[in-house]
Amino acid sequence: MADMKKIKKTTAWLAWLTTLVFVIAVVLPLLVERLAVTNETKTYFFSFELKDQEGKRHVGWFCPGYMPFFDIDFTEYGFEPPAGVDVSARRQNFVDNRDAVKTEDGFVWGDKSILWASFYVFNPKGYNSEGTRLGINRPIPILEQTEITLPGAPWDIKNKATDMFGKWPNYTAKFNNEFFNIDLKMTPTTPGWFKYNDGRPFSAGDFGVGSMNEAAVHVDGTIKHLKSGKTYTVKGTGLIEDALGVPWGLASWGAHDWTSMHFEGGWGGSIWRAYDNWQWGYHHGPHNGWLYDPELKKFHRFDRVELINATYETDKDTGAKWPLSAEWRAIGPDATLVVHTKNVSWMPGELKIVGAPSSMKMAHGLHEATAQLIRTDGTTVELKNGEMIGEHYEGLFPDYVIFGPLMLVLLTLAWSAYAAAIRRSGGRSIKPPIAWCVLGLFATFVLWFQWYMSPMVQ
Repeated sequence: MADMKKIKKTTAWLAWLTTLVFVIAVVLPLLVERLAVTNETKTYFFSFELKDQEGKRHVGWFCPGYMPFFDIDFTEYGFEPPAGVDVSARRQNFVDNRDAVKTEDGFVWGDKSILWASFYVFNPKGYNSEGTRLGINRPIPILEQTEITLPGAPWDIKNKATDMFGKWPNYTAKFNNEFFNIDLKMTPTTPGWFKYNDGRPFSAGDFGVGSMNEAAVHVDGTIKHLKSGKTYTVKGTGLIEDALGVPWGLASWGAHDWTSMHFEGGWGGSIWRAYDNWQWGYHHGPHNGWLYDPELKKFHRFDRVELINATYETDKDTGAKWPLSAEWRAIGPDATLVVHTKNVSWMPGELKIVGAPSSMKMAHGLHEATAQLIRTDGTTVELKNGEMIGEHYEGLFPDYVIFGPLMLVLLTLAWSAYAAAIRRSGGRSIKPPIAWCVLGLFATFVLWFQWYMSPMVQ
């Protein structure tokens, strides 16, 4: 009898401890994520793949925007220098906070043929240096942004280093600091914005819930390297994005692949693949993309993006990974796109999380690409001479495809054991708690299997 009391007490402690862990590790992060819908997150994005008068590459992106607690100004710039420059020697300049690296010309990393510069600016309290919110002259209601993608929609974004402004179909992007003056004009090559989910809010995986709209653009302008005094006249292609959503899903932040792609002949688009995260039995990770078809003058929408195979390189200092080669398949209702990529150059990143034993590992870079578009009408188009600039982002928190079901399994086992101990101590049959345990485990498996086999729920 004494042993039975001890078993009962032990199983009670285990059951309540498992419940506490479940609440802290699963319930609270999801609750915070859901409560955060009262605070919008707004981002404006512009990526570019350009060449100058000498045929040298200039690639990168601007990403100004605001989150509930701060404004963000995130800029990456890659430059192919003249022959004779030892690009690989720049690898030694890398540290955790890339924008804190002090170099003579602003480039903090070198890989293959590209020198990379990286700049992060965080302005606290959601205000810029002049004390005004980004886009304050055009307030956007939470999860209602359809009006910004209509013809004539304005951009008027001013951050510490980045300005993006204009009206459809003419936009300007500028970046200015002590190293670079970048002045670029963007003119859409698509007839309008591609609207994910037809412009309605959708589950955005590791970015919570939101809406995202993109357009391919022709780009031309100038880039001046202030330390050398050289000015480059550039032109090429790019992609612009206007997105609004709730803050990232705290329980599954990270783990995604994103690319902006362009091929000769006016083909342009984007693919996005977030690693599958399981939350409460529904598919929480988006796999989608689009491609503008200049032959049919229409957008192809892709509802599923699959990484067929990839060969990775890992940076020994940060642990960040990058696909040196990859094969992607994007599947949609009227076409399937198969993309083959080959690395040109990449740059790792690691952002330390203050006060937490964790960091965000990410990498971005440039690929050369070829693709095959297979339409459902039986026609096939070979896409050549493509370039893709993109991002590979390792997950920050545990992948919920494993962690979520595992916690439910432990919770079921712990409470079933406690219930069995209570019944056994009272001389009753333990068959009911065993039956409930089996049923609970089966239900968890069914939810997991349903998620695993189903496409994204929008």
